[in-house]
Amino acid sequence: MHISATSKGQDDAAERGGGAGRANQKSQSSRGRLWAKEGKNIWRTRIIIAGSERSIGDWDTPEEAAEAYDAVAISLKDGRVPNFSHSEEELRHWRSSDPEAVMAHFKEKARQRHVQNAYDPSSGKYKGISPLSRNSNGEKTYKVRVTINGRECALGEWNTPEGAARAHDAVAINQQDGRAFNFSYGQAEIQRLRSLDTDALVLDLRRQARQSRISKDSAESGRMKGVFSRGEKGEGPSTARISIGNVDTKVGSWATQEEAAKAYDHVAMSLADARPVNFSYSQEKVGRLEASDPHDVVAGLRKEAAKRSLQSKSTASGKLKGAYPQRRDPDGEGPWATRIKMNGHNVAVGDWQTEEAAARAYDHVAISLQTRRALNFEYDKQTMERLRSMPPEEVVAELRKEASQRLIQQEISCGKGTVWLGPTQKWHARLKHGKKDWSLGAWIRRDQAAEAYDQMAIRIGGKIMNDPDRYTADQIADIKALSQDDLACRLQAEAKKANDSASN
Repeated sequence: MHISATSKGQDDAAERGGGAGRANQKSQSSRGRLWAKEGKNIWRTRIIIAGSERSIGDWDTPEEAAEAYDAVAISLKDGRVPNFSHSEEELRHWRSSDPEAVMAHFKEKARQRHVQNAYDPSSGKYKGISPLSRNSNGEKTYKVRVTINGRECALGEWNTPEGAARAHDAVAINQQDGRAFNFSYGQAEIQRLRSLDTDALVLDLRRQARQSRISKDSAESGRMKGVFSRGEKGEGPSTARISIGNVDTKVGSWATQEEAAKAYDHVAMSLADARPVNFSYSQEKVGRLEASDPHDVVAGLRKEAAKRSLQSKSTASGKLKGAYPQRRDPDGEGPWATRIKMNGHNVAVGDWQTEEAAARAYDHVAISLQTRRALNFEYDKQTMERLRSMPPEEVVAELRKEASQRLIQQEISCGKGTVWLGPTQKWHARLKHGKKDWSLGAWIRRDQAAEAYDQMAIRIGGKIMNDPDRYTADQIADIKALSQDDLACRLQAEAKKANDSASN
């Protein structure tokens, strides 16, 4: 709403019997212009000096604003017509004063009156702040926003309206542009705030806001900002999330809520938009994070989260990534298969003696794929570079060959050609030759099954045996005298006989 100070002055001048209100219509535009904010008793006046519009403060009534304009207009001594009639003493005083000094005097007067008349601390109505939703403790928080060089700037969220109002006042004093304060301040404090760099002051206020918002019982209550837990009671891994440019950004999965909360805090401080944090930090760390790019901070934290996740993984019960337990014997032992997804297909990377060996095979293929897959273990730079330089298919072929050789050595020492089958609870002896897969009986003991395998290996010839020195020349001759089918039937009968004897 725009109201001409001149037209208002003319009405008052007519009542006072003054001549200032009889100014011609052409000069009225130079007598200042007032703005009244809807729903607020704030009147603002401006005056043009050397082609630039200058502010003379915010006032509670249009009459006070018009009088401030008159004082500056008279001190300029350039023939401007005031709004009201003034005494000779007032005219001499203002004409002998410096215009800048008169403006500074009325700006300070406007501030003091605005503090006394417009803001009541008991009502919570402070300039520049707005209440937000309640926090986890059921308390309101207060957000501060100010305009600096034509741009809106956030000064953080505060637990109390008084703290938020004083943050607004600090910037208002620093800007020296006639803004009203919420409280009165001593001259020493005003001079100190005016001498500060605006950017440094804003950063300091944001840090104070973060400190004021730190919840003392956040660790006990489990209510951490930016932390999302999978379990109902906050158990299990916790994910840190934060909004960057209206985009929900994941900052990694962490073992505890505290770790996830600290990850959120690091990104929040790098954004430099006065977001509250969960914990206190040193000024050195805060300064370093504020100078960092938020996306670089997120990338570093994601990498750290993946690293910690790998370190915390158990090395038992098949919990390593990409390692799957295969058939188990009565002692719970057996090979571990490695599986990994490549180009939309699950690819087998061999069977391994231990879970750790299978997990390392998965890691090698994952590194060669050069995708953002979590690894089970850490590797030196030379190994990483070597694997990244190799095609994934070549890495898979190399690992399959290595797995086959290791299993052959393991089978020779533990019982080649033997396998434990859970449904029968027996050790089965098998030998594959060409397209023929020979079943050599189900045995109670592994050494018996290994012996049956060796006999068929002697008959076929050219096969690796578990114990080649076990048989004499006569025994070998007897075995070779039988056909392969007859030998297989004899071994199956011996296995059944041995099992019947054991059950009786």
